Amino acid sequence: MLNQDPQSAAVLKPYVAGRDIDKWQFGQPSRWLVHLPAGKMNVDDYPAVRQYLETHRAELEKRPGHQKWYELDGEYASESDTEVQPKIIFFQDAGRPAFALDRSGAHFAHSGFSLPHEDYYLLGVLNSKLQRFLIQSQVEESGVEAGVQQAHLEVLPFPVPLLEHKTMIGSTSHFCVKLAGERDGFHAHMHQEIAQHLAPGGAASELSERLLGWHLLDIVSFQEEVRRHFGAAIAQDMLPSWDGLLREAKQQLSIIDADMWRAEQQIDRCMYEMFELSEEEIELLNSRY
Repeated sequence: MLNQDPQSAAVLKPYVAGRDIDKWQFGQPSRWLVHLPAGKMNVDDYPAVRQYLETHRAELEKRPGHQKWYELDGEYASESDTEVQPKIIFFQDAGRPAFALDRSGAHFAHSGFSLPHEDYYLLGVLNSKLQRFLIQSQVEESGVEAGVQQAHLEVLPFPVPLLEHKTMIGSTSHFCVKLAGERDGFHAHMHQEIAQHLAPGGAASELSERLLGWHLLDIVSFQEEVRRHFGAAIAQDMLPSWDGLLREAKQQLSIIDADMWRAEQQIDRCMYEMFELSEEEIELLNSRY
């Protein structure tokens, strides 16, 4: 839709689920919500959106209510202040405690929760090894199938930090969010390169899971997946170029990952000092995560 009409961006909102989230920032959303609230927008102003919705018109017209066939109803029809303002989000079904900052006004699945704050200190504390251990301990006590609940966060211990600790954790957390954005942007760029240059006709609406994880493949596995997914192999004279591109891209990602690891270690060291952990306790946490 965006390729057909860039104005479509005004009514497309990320729809985030637990599988999309990682620490610091959620990645490329797997789904998008066409946000046309009742009585506020005209679908004719967005021709690419209308063209897409027309393919589902019969189903949309069967919905109960008085909204027009293309308008939203129910829980997604309006945006609350919490949804549009920056917030920390997490999901009970994400598989592990992971907290991300959202500035996009994303809507999220029923398993999602939010803390309406752009608080980098809080974000850093929640993503630390120590708080992950404490949260997971509570989840295990209450039943793993329940996942992370807001009640688990409400009883977490938060000692009053020294100014130096609060400043260090806040600034380092901000840096981690920046690195996560760079990493996600890098992946998005590579996905676009693959779709534009390897798909028949120079365009692909979707990539396979393995191509989305291009950084985990060597050139032989990458070539096999391109052939399987697109039905055509990379030309032999282009293989060296793609091999070089993948190697260079992986090197760039490794630099970002190394910077992220060092930053997270710095946050953990501050947390250990704040909670006055012993060497044995620190070793236990570092061996577990």
